[in-house]
Amino acid sequence: MRGRFFRLEVILCLLILIPGTAMSQAVHYVFQEYKPANYLDESGQPAGFFVDIIREAVENRLGLDLRISVFPWVRCQALVRQGEADLMTTIPTPGRLEYADLVNVPIWIKQYRLYTYRDHPRIPEMHGIRSLEEIRKVRFTVISYIGNNWAKTNLEDIGVPVLNATSVEGMYRMLIARRGDIIVDDPILVRDNLNSAGLENRIVLTEGLVESSAFYPMISKQSDLSARTDEFAAAVQAMWDDGSIASIMERYQ
Repeated sequence: MRGRFFRLEVILCLLILIPGTAMSQAVHYVFQEYKPANYLDESGQPAGFFVDIIREAVENRLGLDLRISVFPWVRCQALVRQGEADLMTTIPTPGRLEYADLVNVPIWIKQYRLYTYRDHPRIPEMHGIRSLEEIRKVRFTVISYIGNNWAKTNLEDIGVPVLNATSVEGMYRMLIARRGDIIVDDPILVRDNLNSAGLENRIVLTEGLVESSAFYPMISKQSDLSARTDEFAAAVQAMWDDGSIASIMERYQ
């Protein structure tokens, strides 16, 4: 009898140690509040289309427990880099790929549109912008927020003047204070943020469209979940194929 229990203990230990067979604890997903992708609802519970997609993939498709925390974006990335969080959803960059593995199926394609304050004198010029290089040439100042690596890589590094707010809401308030000319973001993200801040009548969407970017789950290289990156990708692809992602997105349109 003692030998049987000993063999069972050995098997359980091996299941924990072998990559991909088990997670020692819940998958820790971290995000910054950014409606309607990620936010806390009126009861303080995580909500948003990123949250719904990640929850479906991790809990229902991979069969793992999920723990969610909200932090400033700079700290979210630091936690994944240090292995204190397992998962984030973002645009892959060379810097992020140094400490996180890419789940190589996107969960969302972001459209980068130009917003400005209502009576900006150069709105007609903004309507015709179709590239980041054009923003640089006309010397529009872009307002972003601290930790937004997309703005750093795609705007600042090509010479576009960028001013960074300390938060997403602060970004919009800087714009209506006319501290810059434009914000570059996706309408599904901007709309709810403007409504929440009561700014929907003071900031306008132009016809300017400069590019699109794919957002992916990224797993800390120090996480047990990294052994299941391909399985995670297959789960997300299945969600595209069976319409689950489209259904989730429809709830936030």
